Amino acid sequence: MKKKLLIGDKEVLDSGLVILPANESVFSISLDDLVFCFEFISNSDKKDSIDTEIVGNELRFRLFNYDNRAGQGVTRTFADIGVIKGRPVGMAFMCYTNDNKSRVLEYTFVYLNSSL
Repeated sequence: MKKKLLIGDKEVLDSGLVILPANESVFSISLDDLVFCFEFISNSDKKDSIDTEIVGNELRFRLFNYDNRAGQGVTRTFADIGVIKGRPVGMAFMCYTNDNKSRVLEYTFVYLNSSL
């Protein structure tokens, strides 16, 4: 059985949930040749923010002060983050930080153009 998930006309490439224990601050996922790295950084000199950097085939997200129990992330729209198999890819995510400083990260990657 082949399964295909759609959000509107966008095909879901990958979606999941990971738990980062309190002593872990980095999560990486590889999709084909691209690597997406999420690094959680606490810095009292900075507001809640996301910095990005591209190094080779890796897109790094530095998430500053993502320690909100109610959740923080990019969910209003899919952020355009790259191209896989000639198709533009978008991503949305939400991060929840528990009282013990562990994190729950939910993510969804989609193809931004329909292949229907």
